[in-house]
Amino acid sequence: MKIVLLDQKSLGENLHFDKLESIGSVTYYDYTNQEQIIERCADAQVVITNKGHFDKKTIEALSHLKLICMTGTGYDKIDIQAARARSIGVCNVLDYCSDSVAQHTLALVLQLVNHMNYYRDYVKSGKYIEDDAFTHYEVQINEIAQMTWGIVGMGSIGGKVAKIAKAMGAKVIYYSTSGKNQQDAYERVEFDDLLKRAHIITIHAPLNDRTRNLFDEAAFEKMKKSAVLINVGRGDIVNEGALVKALSHNLIAGAALDVLSKEPMSKASKLLPMLEDSRLIITPHVAWASITARQKVINEVALNITEYVKGNKYQRVDV
Repeated sequence: MKIVLLDQKSLGENLHFDKLESIGSVTYYDYTNQEQIIERCADAQVVITNKGHFDKKTIEALSHLKLICMTGTGYDKIDIQAARARSIGVCNVLDYCSDSVAQHTLALVLQLVNHMNYYRDYVKSGKYIEDDAFTHYEVQINEIAQMTWGIVGMGSIGGKVAKIAKAMGAKVIYYSTSGKNQQDAYERVEFDDLLKRAHIITIHAPLNDRTRNLFDEAAFEKMKKSAVLINVGRGDIVNEGALVKALSHNLIAGAALDVLSKEPMSKASKLLPMLEDSRLIITPHVAWASITARQKVINEVALNITEYVKGNKYQRVDV
């Protein structure tokens, strides 16, 4: 079986591909642009991809193709109808990074709530050496146990974050962006109610018509001035211009983003003027990327191929 992995570098370093290589002959490419896909996959029976667009034209050009494997959950870049018409299977990988994203969410929350950037910079400046007091009280630290933690998107990741928040003593409320998730252990509220009540808001929702620009100027105006916002969902859920305005006018206390509207970050990003502001933290889409999660992706892709060969429908999204 000929297998082609189109964007190995998107998975990072220090991974083991032995399970994949035990199935067939694997050709690796660091990155593949759209114009290279047909040429590189011409003889492939299985294609593994993260960012490649497989539209109808591309799928119809690949006569040997039997299976497309995503190295993630989303499959919006695949024309599922075209794949079905050619009897080509399409698989994704579910719930591979929930622990990693939940951990990163907590790290970002603590960074903002405990003002870690400010206190780190205070010590680095040498001012602590000159201080008369053993404790520096300049920026107030509040306890999460006294806060309401609002979760936007109560799926697998949102559920894990809710457990963390509850363990820290926070009052947990959530808004279901799909309207389908019901978690009886926590209070479900409407979006406006969550904005008004929450001291911490963490986003774990997918991007769709309901969530695009969900956090716009009107949303920020309804939030507490003491609130912090963390987005580990999708970049376009937060309107970045509106966020800059909210921080500039002190409508909220801080924000942390692991996802942006354009990745890598654009030189034209509206967020650039805020990079030196300690109230804004940006990490480069790494919430999902623990070594455990990345290795699980590879192992699950190998399992998807094995199950497909057996005739099973494990993690198939085309059926």
